[in-house]
Amino acid sequence: MADLLLNAVAFAAFRIGRHAPGRWMRTSRQRRLRRAVRMRIDRVRAADGARLEMLYIPAVRAPVKPAVLFAHGYLEAKELHAARALRIAAWGHPVVLFDLRAHATAGGAVCTFGDREADDARVVLDAAKSRGWIDGRVIGMGFSTGASIAIRHAARDPRVIGVAALAPFADMPSAAPTFQVFRRAPIDPDRISRAFRAGACRAGFSPDATDARTAIRALHVPVLLAAGERDRLLPPARHAWALAAANPEWTRTVSVPDRGHVGLAHRACPLLEEKLAMFLAEMTERARLRAVGEGGPSTRDGEVVESESEANNSPVRADEPARKGRG
Repeated sequence: MADLLLNAVAFAAFRIGRHAPGRWMRTSRQRRLRRAVRMRIDRVRAADGARLEMLYIPAVRAPVKPAVLFAHGYLEAKELHAARALRIAAWGHPVVLFDLRAHATAGGAVCTFGDREADDARVVLDAAKSRGWIDGRVIGMGFSTGASIAIRHAARDPRVIGVAALAPFADMPSAAPTFQVFRRAPIDPDRISRAFRAGACRAGFSPDATDARTAIRALHVPVLLAAGERDRLLPPARHAWALAAANPEWTRTVSVPDRGHVGLAHRACPLLEEKLAMFLAEMTERARLRAVGEGGPSTRDGEVVESESEANNSPVRADEPARKGRG
């Protein structure tokens, strides 16, 4: 019976995203957004032809700062993070959100937990730039699965100058045993991980390609890792703090009291908002210093304009590690 349950859940886990509750909440969220800001929605095709929907929220005050590219969590839709996107836009950052493949209205047969989605993020960024929504460098941000995708995207896209990862997983197989459906199940966690590895292979991708630890080790840009102290779905010790340990020079952490997994992203949290605002301000200054130091890019009213020939994913100075430590 346990093996039957494992195989059924592993099969469904990669395909259920488009039928999740987040899809049915997106329309009402879009109506609220239209009343609050002049948003834009457009679609683009991924490298394999999967349809991806993008949502653009312009900065609501000048000067315009580096854009934020936001990836939502598993079983969600981009509109569920509209409140945070509006706050970020109020700080002066344009925001581009997109639906993960096999979620909401996006195409793609399966969710690959970061394997193909990291390339999808690059496609979305290219499309946003071609439409004039953003100009120059970007800050990656995401929640849960989207946070790990943001880390993997940053490792392969030199336009990313920093990442804010909210409750990321270290890799999909190690996250599977703490999925809600398994939390109280008397099943060996190793069996659950093996079932998800087998399910990923049947779905057509390598489970090792979901490993955010490998990606974060390659990063030379600041990464803010935030997690709730009461997170039982992705316990910070096994995930967020493990990612911090993989690259202590470029990561800093925020441990949020009295917050679980979902509450970290969807409940008001002054501490987290303060740390995010500080991080985005630091990344804005980092982008400005790069532009001034290199002499190639210019600035317009605080907006960074990127030089295509720039050496990316390098620190502002060789002796400028990110600040470390929690909080």
